Amino acid sequence: SEVVVSGVRTIDNDFSLLTAIRESKLVVTGVSAEMISRSPDRDAAEVVKRVPGVTIMGGRFVVIRGLSERYNVSMLHGAYAPSMEADRRSFAFDIIPSGQIDQLLVFKSPSPELPGDFAGGVVKITTKSIPDQNTLSVSYSLGYRNGTSFEDFNQGSRSGSQFLGFNAGTNDLPADFPTTSQIKGYDLNDPRRARAGRMLPNTWVPEQTTAFLDQSVSITGGVKFNAGKVRIGNITSINLSHSRTHFSVARRDFDVYDVTANEPDPRYDYSDDQNNLNVRTGILHNWAFKLDDNNTIEFKNLFNQINNSQYIYRTGLNFENSNSGDPRGFGGFSETYRGVYSGQLLGKHKLFDSKTNVNWVLNAGISHRDLPDMRRYR
Repeated sequence: SEVVVSGVRTIDNDFSLLTAIRESKLVVTGVSAEMISRSPDRDAAEVVKRVPGVTIMGGRFVVIRGLSERYNVSMLHGAYAPSMEADRRSFAFDIIPSGQIDQLLVFKSPSPELPGDFAGGVVKITTKSIPDQNTLSVSYSLGYRNGTSFEDFNQGSRSGSQFLGFNAGTNDLPADFPTTSQIKGYDLNDPRRARAGRMLPNTWVPEQTTAFLDQSVSITGGVKFNAGKVRIGNITSINLSHSRTHFSVARRDFDVYDVTANEPDPRYDYSDDQNNLNVRTGILHNWAFKLDDNNTIEFKNLFNQINNSQYIYRTGLNFENSNSGDPRGFGGFSETYRGVYSGQLLGKHKLFDSKTNVNWVLNAGISHRDLPDMRRYR
């Protein structure tokens, strides 16, 4: 009797990656899931910087052949990846856990099937689909940061939701706070002006703590099952990380060089004590439905929420004001909340006796950036 042998083509191993590069007519390099499993890389940013000609700026933005992120294109499952910044095109590669990457390819030459709006390169990322077996993994890591860990650390007051990187209203204006146009109409002696000021929280003193070790926890689960003749797979990954950095920053500015005195003409000379707390929550949730050997439907979701909390205390001299000899002290609190969601519905079909492949994708992406309650004092 007839014997039929069937299998699923995988793209997460070295052999598949080398085959894709060899068959391509373009200048392309890449990293497979098998390579990633042999490295200590935690996210896509650490993975992609292993590719020759690629560097990472700020720990998350890709620079290809010396060109900044605005000249490069990032694609997630064949569609444009959402930007993490409000005013420029820049996908943050650190939001994708390395363990969820099937394949990462970097194209450095133009081709008809690639977008034409790049000068450096195109980065294509494919995340995992139907798992090979049911899995559940939990990881927790600690990291020591020289100059920060177990040192004095100053930060603004924080609420419970900020532990996950969300602003639950702690940093928002009071509900009945006057509008900007109303405040501009108030006279300096108008009691409504003073009343508005007293509505704001009196939080001008930072909390003095001790910086703990950097922490990150990840929970990843994969499950597969059959519903009739349909094979169904789900992969879900939840990540949470906390990190602190402490810097001593020198800030100096000068006017035109004084040739007569043979010395620079300083404008100011400041020293900053900068404290940064970064919190990130990420969720990857992918579904795949293999209807038969020729048709597959996938639904992939990626969500990340990031909170950057900063306190700076500045001391030094400003030589341009009337009290140039008096040292001044300045303080500043800032909270930045950034979030991004990418949802995609994908289809892969084989037609006409498997001689024609049709792949399609519906992509929706949204990102936001919020900077509430920025406070400065002197």
